[in-house]
Amino acid sequence: AKGDKAESDRLTRTSIRILVFIIAPISAGVAVLARPFIALIYENGIFTASDTDITAEALACYSVGMVFAAVSEVLTKAFFAVEKTKIPMYSSLISMGVNILVIAVFGSYLSIGGVALVSAIVTAVNMILNLVFACRHHLISPEKRGIADIIKSIAASAVMGAVVYFSSDKLSYNSKFMAVLIPTIIGVAVYVILCAVTGSEEFKLLIKFVLSKFKKNKEEL
Repeated sequence: AKGDKAESDRLTRTSIRILVFIIAPISAGVAVLARPFIALIYENGIFTASDTDITAEALACYSVGMVFAAVSEVLTKAFFAVEKTKIPMYSSLISMGVNILVIAVFGSYLSIGGVALVSAIVTAVNMILNLVFACRHHLISPEKRGIADIIKSIAASAVMGAVVYFSSDKLSYNSKFMAVLIPTIIGVAVYVILCAVTGSEEFKLLIKFVLSKFKKNKEEL
């Protein structure tokens, strides 16, 4: 039983680290490239530049909650695995209450982006509640190495986001497609370099996985 509990703890921590490693840069990229992305997909005909600005604002603010939602999902599954299904329900109810209260008090002052940002913040509240409850019920234990890896991923994503913002805002492009493609390529390159330089464990796992797949396919040929 102790072995199963330790393995469950390890899998939960590993899942969270990998999800942050993958989703944090996506979240940063979506937030920064929200406008050119919306312009590429929707800006045509009756969908004007003004509509693009409004939609992009909402998308950028919603993207802030992507990491929180992913981590919360992992924790919810951990609770379900040990049949403690009521705990994530309580977290969700509390978060919904916070959302309703904030919108009721400040709703008339919020723009569309503000409403989206409140939603992202509430998602963070839900994740924090699930994390606290998970620690109290010993479903996950804090680990310095794991926390350090998460910080590395978030820091690398923040730097990547700044570089992508600069490349998107300061450089000129001859098409909407290139305005999305080139900053995206730059962002991926920056994130990969930063992960390699900082010695990200998740990046090492990704490289090992890719190499093993390549080796396997080569052997099959």
